[in-house]
Amino acid sequence: MSVEHLEDIERVIHQYADRETDFADATLVWLAGLLNTTDVLTIDRADFEVYRLGRAKSFTVISV
Repeated sequence: MSVEHLEDIERVIHQYADRETDFADATLVWLAGLLNTTDVLTIDRADFEVYRLGRAKSFTVISV
């Protein structure tokens, strides 16, 4: 990630402003889009059930 990507991450934060999306979650959503994956390892299951890649792809939360 570089400074140029901060605007993209900021867009994710604004897109989900009603969820009070933090920088870490927004970065995971952005990175998943960059890597073209919907698999994410997080304890934040509630938010990642709402977040989407594009308009349709939901995330698969990997549990440990």
